[in-house]
Amino acid sequence: MGSSQSADRALSGVLAPERRRAAFFDLWSFAVRLSAIFGPMTYGLVTWLTHGNHRLAIASTGLFFVVGLALRTRVNVPRGLAAAVSANGKTPSQPG
Repeated sequence: MGSSQSADRALSGVLAPERRRAAFFDLWSFAVRLSAIFGPMTYGLVTWLTHGNHRLAIASTGLFFVVGLALRTRVNVPRGLAAAVSANGKTPSQPG
């Protein structure tokens, strides 16, 4: 989970326009904190509803990863990079 979180943070930094980078990272930070609350709560709720079935609870948590991976495949990185570059008004090779 740590490596995917690091990769997502790096991708967010690359795709964010320079002038709005703080807002993008604030939204990313909020999503990470929300998942840190929502994931364990879902695990506990599924365990409680199934009268202690931890296998089903971990499967429900794994479902979040599968859904996240499916959503990530829809991200068009070249298009996002081009949009970030055009918003910055410079090419990626130009220094900041």
